[in-house]
Amino acid sequence: MNDLPNASSRGLPALVLISAWVGGMTSAVADPATYRYTAQQGDTLIALGQSLLERPAEWPRLQQINRITNPRRIPVGQVIQIPVTMLRAKEAPARVVQLSGSASLIQAGQSRPLSIGAPWEPGSEIRTGSDGYVTVRLADGSLLKVQSATVARLDRAQHYERPGFFATALQVLQGRIEAAVTHLTGGEPRFQVSTPQATLGVRGTDFRVAAQPETGTSWGEVLTGRVDVTGHTASPRNKAANVVSLQAGQGALVNAQSRVGSPITLPQAPDLRALPDLHDRPVVTLNLPPVADASLYRAQAALDAEFTQVMAEATSPTPTLRLTGLPDGPYHLRVRVAQAQGLEGPDGKRTFVLKARPEPPNLVNPGPDAKHRGLGIPLHWTEPPEASRYRLQISQNGQWQRPVVDLPAITSSTWHQSLPPGTYQWRLASVRANGDAGPFGDARSFTLLPPPADLPPPQVTEQHLQFSWPAEPGQTFELQMARDDAFTLAVTTVKSTQPQVQVDRPQPGGRWWVRTRATDADGYVGPYSTPQVLHLPSCAIDRQGDCLRSGDGQMLRSR
Repeated sequence: MNDLPNASSRGLPALVLISAWVGGMTSAVADPATYRYTAQQGDTLIALGQSLLERPAEWPRLQQINRITNPRRIPVGQVIQIPVTMLRAKEAPARVVQLSGSASLIQAGQSRPLSIGAPWEPGSEIRTGSDGYVTVRLADGSLLKVQSATVARLDRAQHYERPGFFATALQVLQGRIEAAVTHLTGGEPRFQVSTPQATLGVRGTDFRVAAQPETGTSWGEVLTGRVDVTGHTASPRNKAANVVSLQAGQGALVNAQSRVGSPITLPQAPDLRALPDLHDRPVVTLNLPPVADASLYRAQAALDAEFTQVMAEATSPTPTLRLTGLPDGPYHLRVRVAQAQGLEGPDGKRTFVLKARPEPPNLVNPGPDAKHRGLGIPLHWTEPPEASRYRLQISQNGQWQRPVVDLPAITSSTWHQSLPPGTYQWRLASVRANGDAGPFGDARSFTLLPPPADLPPPQVTEQHLQFSWPAEPGQTFELQMARDDAFTLAVTTVKSTQPQVQVDRPQPGGRWWVRTRATDADGYVGPYSTPQVLHLPSCAIDRQGDCLRSGDGQMLRSR
């Protein structure tokens, strides 16, 4: 077994293995690389060499180190110091227990996709993509959650069988990890994490580590327990010169020169109580109450309460976050905030259900806030691929509990029915063939105005026709006369700001068609009124519009 290295092949600092207390064996206190064994009845150095040492024949070295006179007679209770480098150990690789998104394993310069159950062996790296999340279980039961856009290298994972302890060494080269380390009852840390700037010695705790290569900085955040952060500038002879001990609720920054900053209190968890239990849109929007001095909000949705199966993540400098790409189902949500220096606090947590499918159709016609004169307006919408039928609701004043129209099984993408004048809201939901109904889409408003009134008969004089009709304030008007009901022949168009128009009496007389339409003050151009037939005699007329006749009763024709 090789001695513990002081530096890795990458030029990054290596990690120190430590021991734990087991049965009648006590962990090293003075030297973390030394295991202390308390002698039992009948122990000999030769027997201890056989049971504990990688090379049993090296028991004389134990005799020398511990100044034992008789290797066959060891006083009961004597503490025997054994360098950890001499202990028998075997590799205890970690294993991937959960995986989502893109992630790969780099081993011996070769990259391959990561899979659940794959071993993570010393000397290899896990790399996650921007959507990748990997949960790894160590041989001692500790959990590592490798977050998105992270590169982490496992340097050592060993099990010292007879003493019964594990030793793990890990490097975070970029990105973030979260760790839940099995609790230790005493002794030096057996689980250490390095970044390019510092080493974190852990004593059974929940903590986070982050490394940011672009700035050359790193940091640690402690949620429970204690973590000692040692900057790489610390001298082996005077480690305390650059060591900071972090308690629960504290974090520390390490600058590019590997100097460890003073402990900083982590920000409080955000309050998630006002968030809805049900989300019905594919993009889950979280509107949070602002947190004082927050520089960043981070949200994650996972399938489990331990967040080993993260499905989506979102960050935002504002308290509005959007989670995308989630299938329908129940989720666990956690949200945390970061202060100005980037340290993130504990999580606010809750659960929610996403039911956004089948997605509702898109509303086509009428457009938003459309106006229509008449007793009805045709409704038209798109046809989502999952929909076999649709549920249509129409309400007034947003009273969806008692809608004016509620049709649960429309099979076409159009609907047209008479409704009295008024302002309405309409919305649709898609229904699968098996009856599974999706959420309603956003409602859209439209207004039905009374149909245009029929044009009253005009006042007819010898020279003019005088038209007038009912109107609404602010309207402008257009009157048309034509020789045909399609208004293509001999069309006369007159525009007016008043609901009355005087036009010259057309010649010759006969049958004419006349119609009007109004433009509302808001610019809405209404339909033409129903064409009215106007019969004008081809004769001279008196002031009352009647034909003049000669003394013998003959009608006098107009010139």
